[in-house]
Amino acid sequence: MTNAFLGPYTDNIQNPGRSDCLHFHGDGLLQLGQAWSNSLNDSFFQNSVPQAPTVQPQLSFACGNNTLDVTMPSGYNQYQWSRSVNFESAIFSTQQKVTLSNGTYYARAIDSRGNVMQFSPILVRTTTPQTVTTNPSGTVGVCQNDGLTVSASNGVAFRWSTGASGQSIALNSAGNYTVTAVDNSGCLTQSAPLTTFMKASPAQPTISANSALEFCADSQVTLTSSGQNLAYRWSTGSTSAAISVNQSGSYTVQTINSEGCSSFASNAVVVKVNPLPVTPNIVPNGPTTFCSDTSVDLISSNTGAVSYKWNTGTTTRTLNVRQSGNYTVQTVDAKGCFSLSSSPLTIKVNQIPATPTTSWSKDTVFCDGDNTVLQMALANGNYPTWVAVQGGKTSQYLVQNLNVTISGTFRAFQTDNNNCNSALSSPIYVAVKPTPAKVSVDEIVRYSPYSIGVANPQTEQYIWTWNGTQLNGSTSQIKLSDSGDIQVTAKKLYSTQSYGTKFCLSPISDRKNIQLYEDGGFAVYPNPSNGAFTLDTRYPWANLKVEVYTNRGSLVYASDIATFETKKDINLTQLPEGPYLIRIRNENFTATKHVQINR
Repeated sequence: MTNAFLGPYTDNIQNPGRSDCLHFHGDGLLQLGQAWSNSLNDSFFQNSVPQAPTVQPQLSFACGNNTLDVTMPSGYNQYQWSRSVNFESAIFSTQQKVTLSNGTYYARAIDSRGNVMQFSPILVRTTTPQTVTTNPSGTVGVCQNDGLTVSASNGVAFRWSTGASGQSIALNSAGNYTVTAVDNSGCLTQSAPLTTFMKASPAQPTISANSALEFCADSQVTLTSSGQNLAYRWSTGSTSAAISVNQSGSYTVQTINSEGCSSFASNAVVVKVNPLPVTPNIVPNGPTTFCSDTSVDLISSNTGAVSYKWNTGTTTRTLNVRQSGNYTVQTVDAKGCFSLSSSPLTIKVNQIPATPTTSWSKDTVFCDGDNTVLQMALANGNYPTWVAVQGGKTSQYLVQNLNVTISGTFRAFQTDNNNCNSALSSPIYVAVKPTPAKVSVDEIVRYSPYSIGVANPQTEQYIWTWNGTQLNGSTSQIKLSDSGDIQVTAKKLYSTQSYGTKFCLSPISDRKNIQLYEDGGFAVYPNPSNGAFTLDTRYPWANLKVEVYTNRGSLVYASDIATFETKKDINLTQLPEGPYLIRIRNENFTATKHVQINR
C-alpha cells in the first residue's frame, strides 16, 4: 500500500498519568511531539507520493417555469441530494441532475476513493422573477447641465437599452430607456420603460468680490454670485448668494433654478490669504517701574519686520516711555500684514518729589573762621541730600541742615519712599573770604613827625586805636596828635553780588608806644633841602596861610591850605640858596621854622 507508514510507539509515554487514561498533558505532550518528529525521517519523505489537490466543482443552473434545473459536475461515482444538512435522513435523489422547486437544498458528490465534495447550500425561489424597477421611473425631466442618474434594483447584473452595463447610468438626453436585470440564477427580467424630457439650466454665473482677493489673515473678502431668484451652491458647500472668505483657495459657485437644474460652475476665483506675522514680544531695556525723571526703552521682537505699530502711534522698533500705562506693539511685514498685538506691558512711573526749598542761617559770603548753616524744607517722610562741590571735589551729605565753613557750590534734593529723587535746587554759592594777617608791631612805622602807618599795606583799609580808643580814618596811615599806645586792625573789603561790600578783619595788633617830638606842633623836612619841603602839623588846623621870608624879612612865597589833616608839600626850588623863615598861621595859631636851601 502506498502512502502508508508506521507511526511512533506511544503506549509508554506518560503511562500511568494520562488524563482520563487517554490524553497527554504537560511533559507528555513534549514527549509525544518528539516521538512524531523522530518518525518523520528521511525515509518518510523519500517514499511518500504527494496527491494532487481536489478542485471544488462548479454547479450548473438553468431557468425554468417556476422550477430550476441543477446539475452536479461529472466524474464522480455517487451523487446525493438532500433537504437537510444531515444527508443520511433526507436524501431524495442520487442523480447528477435534478429539478428543484421552492426550498433550500444540499448536494454532495463522492469519488472512487471515497472523498466527499460538499457544495454550498442552494436556495431556490421558483416563483416568477421579481420585477426590475428604475429610480426614478415613469416620465422624468433631465436638466441640461446636470444630466440624470438612474439606478436599477432587483438583480445582480444589468444591461441598459443604451448598451451600458452597471446598476446605474447617467442620462443627458430625452428618450425612452429600459434595463434588463439578471438574478442569482441567471434569469432575465426587463423593466418598464423610463421616459425622459429636457429641462433648461441657468446661465453660468459670475463671482464678484467686494475687495482685493489677496489680503491678510485678519481680514476677509465677500464673494457674491450673479443671478436672482435662484438657489446657490458654492464649492465650500454654502448655499447663500454671498460668502465671506478668509482662507486661501479657488472658489466657484453654481446656481439652481426652480426646476432643480444647476448651471455650469462659474470660473474659479482664486483667493490668497497672507499669514500674519508672528505675534511680537516686548523687551524693556530696564525696570518697568521707575521715577519720572528717567525713562525706559521698549523694544519689539521680530527684527525682520518692515515696520512697527505701537499703541501710542509710534512706528519704530524702539519706543521710549516716560508715562505710566499699558503698551502693546504690532509688527508689519512686507505684505502690509499686521501681527496680532503683543501682550500688554505695564509701565508704572512714580512722580519725583518737589524740588526742596532752601535757606541759610547767615550770609553765604563770610570770613574764614565763620560759618553758615544751609537748610532745606522736606516733604513728610522724605530723605535729604546736599550735593557740594568744594575745591573741585563733589561730595554728598545726607543731612537736612548742613554746616558750611569752606567755599563751594551747594544744591539740595530730597528722596521719597519710592527712591525717587527730586530735581536739584538752585545752586547756593558759599564764599569763605580769607582773613587778613595780623599786623606785627614792626610793621607799624613812622612816616612823618606826626604820622604813623603800616609798612607794605596788604588791605584797603585799617582800623586804628590810640590808648584803646578808635580813631577816625581808615587808611594805612594816620596822624597822631599825642603820644601813646597804638594798635591797628587790617580790614579787607570784598564786593559781592548778593550782599554788597563785605569785609574781613585781622586780629588786632599788639600795642606799640609812639612818642611825638616836642617841636611846637609844626615840622618841616627835609631841612636843609634843594628847595622842596614837606610841612606837617600835629593838629589838623584849618584855614592856614603859609608864608616864606628871607632873613631880611622879605616875603618870597605865600599860599593857603584849607586843612592840615595830612602833610603838605611846598616847592621853593625857584628861590636862591640861603636861609629862610617859613611861617604858618591862622586866627588861632602861628608857628615858624628856619630852613636852609642848598644846591
